[in-house]
Amino acid sequence: MVQILTKEDFVKVPWKNGRGVTLELIRISKTSEEEFDFRLSIAKVDQNGSFSVYNGHERILVLLDGDGFKLKGLNSVITLDKVLDYYSFRGEESIDCELLGSACVDFNVITNRNFARSEIEIERNANRIWKALNFTLFIYLINTQELIIVNENEIFYRENLLPTPAILVRLYLGK
Repeated sequence: MVQILTKEDFVKVPWKNGRGVTLELIRISKTSEEEFDFRLSIAKVDQNGSFSVYNGHERILVLLDGDGFKLKGLNSVITLDKVLDYYSFRGEESIDCELLGSACVDFNVITNRNFARSEIEIERNANRIWKALNFTLFIYLINTQELIIVNENEIFYRENLLPTPAILVRLYLGK
């Protein structure tokens, strides 16, 4: 069954490093209540500093709003300065974030490697029909701030969808 979550369903949670708050869109915890196996969230980054470390997890970060930031890892420096630019990295990696100007808002995908594998696709003008084949599909409609969850082997059709950018996250269970 397809689910549609809205702003009223999302939960504010403090960052693991204590330096901010994230808006949790969805959280799946199969191994323990304290830790999560999969999470989608949105965070405002308003200061330079280190990202939280998530051992055993893969991360994908998408710039939603703002001037962008420079991400400095052990062997790389990545600049995200255009809305919907994204970067994937290992949760164990120490990442320092340097704002390029004012505060930014980012979309985060964090997945436990032993639980599943996730990938994203950016749609600048979202379709009205989506099909989840051998994965669960999470569709975040940026303009309406809705999260649509399409379960494996389901199809979802949305009538009267105005052009909106969307982030599609495919979650493949069992890696």
